[in-house]
Amino acid sequence: MIITWYTDPSKGAFTEAGGKYSSYYQYDTTTKKFARIRLELGRGVSASGDTGKTGAFFKERRYVGFGDKAKVKTSQKEKWSVNEDGDLCFDGTPLQKTPEDNLRTFDTSSTVFNEDTFIHRGNAVTSDAHFPEGIDVKHLSLIANDTIINQKSIKLTESSASGKELSDALKERVSKIIDKPFADITDDDLLAKLKEQVSTIKEESIKSTKESLNDSLSEVDTLLEDIQSQITDNGLVPDEKFENAFKELGEQVSAAKTAASTGEGIQDAISKLSEAKTTLNEAAKDLSAKHFEALEEQMTNSDAAIKTALSDSQQWEEISAEYSEAESATSIEDYEKSIGNSEEVEAVELK
Repeated sequence: MIITWYTDPSKGAFTEAGGKYSSYYQYDTTTKKFARIRLELGRGVSASGDTGKTGAFFKERRYVGFGDKAKVKTSQKEKWSVNEDGDLCFDGTPLQKTPEDNLRTFDTSSTVFNEDTFIHRGNAVTSDAHFPEGIDVKHLSLIANDTIINQKSIKLTESSASGKELSDALKERVSKIIDKPFADITDDDLLAKLKEQVSTIKEESIKSTKESLNDSLSEVDTLLEDIQSQITDNGLVPDEKFENAFKELGEQVSAAKTAASTGEGIQDAISKLSEAKTTLNEAAKDLSAKHFEALEEQMTNSDAAIKTALSDSQQWEEISAEYSEAESATSIEDYEKSIGNSEEVEAVELK
């Protein structure tokens, strides 16, 4: 699931002169990809050396949760952990997974916690965001997506910049991404680019999963080749039960490869492949000891590979489903709803 939210560094007292513009966050809860656009002006240099510049910041894998500042303490490092589900926990309890007004954002890249671990505590979540003149959520979504695609944080302005300078820097960035003067950019231009971006993010997010799944299918291919070698070269004469199971497994491997190439129905295809392998395992029990021993190692290896493929196919479809609504959006409003940026979604998730 993709979640987005805003935080309020002005603590409810925003003025243009103060320059405490809201931060924009975008987070993929499945892949853990994380982008934050910090727009607050006038920040001082922190103890960690942060110069307070505005920018869009990217983390490949970030653990995020939401909690009450009074109850969740970043100073108590010994109480922090990440559980097996990837939830950020404090004192053994997972933090809230969805943003809510007045809760704080807590995020970290660490899974091992000690006195040197950095846990970022953001300002309070708000549904009343303030951005520089001429800048809307659609522009920030575009910049966040671009940051995720390039996997690189960018600087926008120095902390000492004016609101106009920050606005100009954001407009320049949007113009560069769209490759068109900001004043000439239409919602159609933005929607087309946003949809292109999410398709790119999706494909990059499933890349390693796809490669792992294809490796698993290759492992099953090796089993099929080994069985055929036993039949052709080593005198294996399969009975009808084994022969049918062998044929079915081959057909399901082909179907899984087709699903992997199209990206459609992959989880169902791998489930059927797993069922076919289970049937073959049963049929293999009636093989002679000689032939069973010759195939035993690859039978075991392919079982492990199919187990991995089942997990990969589930994650593949989860990631694809996350982005499908955004990819098919027919308006900026639809796009923003798909990633939690509309007022309607905010009313549900943030209040």
